[in-house]
Amino acid sequence: MRAAPLLIALALLGAAEAHQLHPAHLTLQAGPPTTATLRAPVVDGAVVPLRLAWPQGCAPRGPAEVRREATFELRAFTLDCAEGLRGALHVEGATQSETDVLTRVIWADGRVTDTVVSWRAPTLTLGADHVALDVWGYLPIGVEHILFGPDHLAFVFGLFLLVAGRWRALTWTTLAFTLGHSVTLAFAALGLFALPSAPVEAAIALSILILARALLREAEAGQAIGAPWRFALACGLLHGFGFAGALVEIGLPLEHTAAALALFNLGVEAGQLLFIGAAWVIAEAVTAPRLRRFARVGLIYLIGGLAAFWLIERVTPMLAALI
Repeated sequence: MRAAPLLIALALLGAAEAHQLHPAHLTLQAGPPTTATLRAPVVDGAVVPLRLAWPQGCAPRGPAEVRREATFELRAFTLDCAEGLRGALHVEGATQSETDVLTRVIWADGRVTDTVVSWRAPTLTLGADHVALDVWGYLPIGVEHILFGPDHLAFVFGLFLLVAGRWRALTWTTLAFTLGHSVTLAFAALGLFALPSAPVEAAIALSILILARALLREAEAGQAIGAPWRFALACGLLHGFGFAGALVEIGLPLEHTAAALALFNLGVEAGQLLFIGAAWVIAEAVTAPRLRRFARVGLIYLIGGLAAFWLIERVTPMLAALI
C-alpha cells in the first residue's frame, strides 16, 4: 500500500529529465578577412536551426565549412567586410528555439569581448572596435536554469514542505541553501575547486531522495529533521556544483567574470524565490485539512519517485563504465 504512490509516480517519469542549458557559441575574429565560427547545439538528435544574418557590408566568401559532432555542429565562415566588423548581426532561429548565443569577439588589436546574445533579442550590435556588451544576459539565464531545472526545483519544494507554515524556519533554511550553493558555485565557476559532473548529478538526486524520505517519516511518524537549515546548507554546497556545471558550459566573459557570476547567481535566487512564492500561494488556497494532508503525502511520493528515477538514470552510466 505504501509503495503504490511511488509506483504511480515512477510510471509518469518517462519524459522527466533534469534541465540542461543548450547555448550556442559564436566566435568572431576581426580581419581582414573576418572569420566567424558558430557552434550550434544538438538537442534530441537534431541541430538547433540557427542562421546568421550578417551586418550590412559583410558577405561570406562561400558556403560554410561544416563539421558535425555528437553534441554540436560547427560552422566556419570567411567574410569580406567592406567597412570592418560593424553593424547589426542577427541570429535567426534563436527566438523560436529559445537558444542563447554566447559570443566572443576578437578584435584586430588582440582585445577580446564576451557577451550574451539573448534569444529574446537575438541581435548583436558591432562597431569597428567595440561591441554592445550585455553581461546582464546572465541574469535571465540564471532564472531559467532554476525554473526549468526539475531536480533543483524538487529539492527547493521539498525544503518548502519541510518547514511549511514556519516562516522563521523557512527563511533560515532558504538562506542556508542559498549560502551553500553560492559558495561552491563561485569556487567551481572560477576554476578554484570543482568536482566531476556525473557524480555530482547523482549525488544531487540522492539528496532529493534523502529529503523525500525525511518528509515521509515526518508525515507518518512525526519525526522531523532537527535544525533543517544545517541540512539545507550541506545540500546547498552540493547543488552549487550542479549550478556551476551549467555555468561552465556557458562560459564566463573574460572582462566581466565577477559581474556575470553574480548576475547568474542572482538569477538563480530570483527564480528560487518566485517558485517558493508560487508554492506558498497555492498552499494557502488549500484550506481543507484532509485535502492538505493528502496533497502533501502525494507530493512527497512524487518527489521521491522523481529522485529515484534520476538517481538510477545517473548512476547507471557510471556503473556501466566500470564494467
